[in-house]
Amino acid sequence: MLKLILLGVEFALLFFGVPLFIVFGTGILHPTIVILPVLLLIFLLLRFTTSFRFRELIAWNISRKLLVKNGILVMVISLLLLGSVLLFDPENLFNLPRGNLMIWISIILTLLAGLYFAYEYSRTKSVLFTSVLHGVLGDVIFTVGLGHHFWVDMFHYLT
Repeated sequence: MLKLILLGVEFALLFFGVPLFIVFGTGILHPTIVILPVLLLIFLLLRFTTSFRFRELIAWNISRKLLVKNGILVMVISLLLLGSVLLFDPENLFNLPRGNLMIWISIILTLLAGLYFAYEYSRTKSVLFTSVLHGVLGDVIFTVGLGHHFWVDMFHYLT
């Protein structure tokens, strides 16, 4: 019974408490200050109370057939969504990139960077190296002034 109560409390905190805090408590402190310790606690609980292995987080046991199947699914869904917006709401078709070209450029650069990180990980099999590379390039993006395209309310925390 105690285990069921703890699971209920955990569920409520993770799926209601943290999101509500992020939405309504933004003036108090940055959400990362809450999310990172919670994530660390979850990892520690998983490590010491279950048979969970961190290797499961980075395993890629995906067959080419499954990858192709999901690629086709993404393409079909994309075409259906594109068609529905074109048919029912054409004034909003591509409203984000039309409204701000830099966002479109950021989307393309994010895709390219993600492919590069995936390539580096597949070559090195090192999550640490890939994470450091991601962090360093992310720092460069924020330092040169493009960070607001990736963190929408960044200016709120700069003043």
